[in-house]
Amino acid sequence: MTEMKATEYKKIRTLATAILAVVSANAMASQAPLIKELPHNVYHVIQNKTLRDAADQLANRTGITFKINADLENDAITHKIVGDDWNMGLHQLLAGYNHSIIAESGIIKTVVITGRNGSGLNKSADNSLGTEMIVVAPDYANNLPERYKNFKPGSVMNVNLPMDQLAEVPIGKTFTLDLPIGQYNVVHDNAVEHADGSSTWIGYLDDEGKGYRVYLSQGDAGVIGNVFTPDGAYNIETVDGKTVVVDLDKSGLQTAGFEGDQQEAMADESVTMNDAVGNSSNLDALRTAAETARATANALTAEANALYQQYLVAKSQADAGAQTVASLSNALNAAKTALANARTALNKDKKIRL
Repeated sequence: MTEMKATEYKKIRTLATAILAVVSANAMASQAPLIKELPHNVYHVIQNKTLRDAADQLANRTGITFKINADLENDAITHKIVGDDWNMGLHQLLAGYNHSIIAESGIIKTVVITGRNGSGLNKSADNSLGTEMIVVAPDYANNLPERYKNFKPGSVMNVNLPMDQLAEVPIGKTFTLDLPIGQYNVVHDNAVEHADGSSTWIGYLDDEGKGYRVYLSQGDAGVIGNVFTPDGAYNIETVDGKTVVVDLDKSGLQTAGFEGDQQEAMADESVTMNDAVGNSSNLDALRTAAETARATANALTAEANALYQQYLVAKSQADAGAQTVASLSNALNAAKTALANARTALNKDKKIRL
């Protein structure tokens, strides 16, 4: 597959995934737009972060090292990065700065930000600012669970989900969710409480469209879920008591999982017998995870079916209403024609009498 075909395939797959997600949650009966933002290869929303914090997030996501003039590190950044690649996206983000992008063999390695008010392509330093440079480098392995050591760098990132705060968000209200893949305004549109004590929080990305969904299930084993954005699908997983976000496109994973799941990305070595014996202690967690996932799937399926039936009823009523309107319209047109004919006949009668 050529690079162009692969790019288009990813966009089509992302859009199809978003539509599938919204159909499963049955957003068809809602007035919210399905897709506001079309799929992109690169999509990252920054909301009111310092330049240094934004660079730190982007470094861990992309593998790029940032060198920032110390006088710029606290600049407030709010920007939506959109593009076919990170070179395009970074030039957008840094359009107000003097900066240079250094690549090796077509791969961006370093971004140097030297001053404000540049053209975006000017590589010279801003002499009005200091010369101390802050280095922000990627830290892929920072406290990641052992199972992700063989995963592609940047495909797994630690995440701190404010589940207690999310639980307090009323249905229909919006919460800004700060993820390693960007900050998103998420509308809380459903919640499911399961018999085993676990719960599922459901929402969608308000600025991107209801087709981009967020599912977060919390139980004794931790938090699992999925996040769909314009640049792809992501898993939320809990392993060794740590919650991470996994880029499905980079990692090769397909579904979310709890600690003890044995689905791995492409690794250099297979799971050894010792690994299997060590994981046997997690059978209880696996059982709980399976029961929670099954309960979640059943609840969402029942919800989708119920909403779909409501949609069919509403559609049937709308179709019947449309037919009634059409009949009335035809009757009105017939009445207008009859009136016109009557007036014509009356005018002829008057002429005859004269």
